[in-house]
Amino acid sequence: MARRLAYTSEFKQYVREHPNLKRKFIEAYKSKADAMDFDGGSIKRIWPQRGTALFRAWEVKAGGREFFVKESRNFLHEQDGFSQFLNLQKLKTIEMPGIVVVNCHFGFDNCGKTSLLVLDNILLPISDSIMDMKNKRAFFPD
Repeated sequence: MARRLAYTSEFKQYVREHPNLKRKFIEAYKSKADAMDFDGGSIKRIWPQRGTALFRAWEVKAGGREFFVKESRNFLHEQDGFSQFLNLQKLKTIEMPGIVVVNCHFGFDNCGKTSLLVLDNILLPISDSIMDMKNKRAFFPD
């Protein structure tokens, strides 16, 4: 299985206009920093707070935009960032009254080892439920 990468032309242009963003995200990712501020933006790890999990997530702010970045590891087939990106792009073409599909900008899969998905940062009601489950240790034991 080869590495797979997909992105929107808008996001490619955005990254070109904010070259420091990519470098700072990689720095925060590799150092496992909880937060990092830089000229024109910030990166904050929002999941997991401690311990290990099958995924990590960050809130990235730069140039007046906010993104949600999710890393998945040890995922099932078709649940990697690249596949999710393609599926979200397909969903945007289907008319579904009352359903809004989040804007997806970037998807990456590193041969099934790890994957990244970049979305617009929106508040999802499920986030509180996930945090409650984590706090209760019901589904996320250390």
